[in-house]
Amino acid sequence: MAASERLGFPALWVPSMLAGAAAVNDVVAATEVISGALVNSTNSAFLTDLLIYTLDDIAPDLDIYLLESDVALGTEDSAPSVTDANAQEIIALIQTGTAYVDLGGVRILHLTEKDFGRIALKSVEADGDIYGAVVTQTAVTFSAAGLVIRFKFLYF
Repeated sequence: MAASERLGFPALWVPSMLAGAAAVNDVVAATEVISGALVNSTNSAFLTDLLIYTLDDIAPDLDIYLLESDVALGTEDSAPSVTDANAQEIIALIQTGTAYVDLGGVRILHLTEKDFGRIALKSVEADGDIYGAVVTQTAVTFSAAGLVIRFKFLYF
């Protein structure tokens, strides 16, 4: 592995969630920063794995959007509504499905490149920040901190 490459779970994101019932195709986490996700000499990486924890013990089918900048994907508790210009800030879309493992009071889902394909990311921010938003494809009820996402990257 080259000196500039690094594996691990450097980015942990606990999105501020819509607390309460969400309908199909509702934004449940409006755009917010994923701090320092791509901090390396080039601010570039391949997304290799995601670990998704639902602390509310549910198995929602989610669309996780990664964005290059802090632009609105829509407001929580409503369908996504994005301008043409803002849509071009979307750098990845990961669709989770519902194959979570039930561990009692929490469910987890592990996705890899085999599930979502090779996704190359680059932050335009000097501090390596990227942004995320979440839309549910399942009618569910979340608590305010009911979702935790760990990103694993291969930096280059």
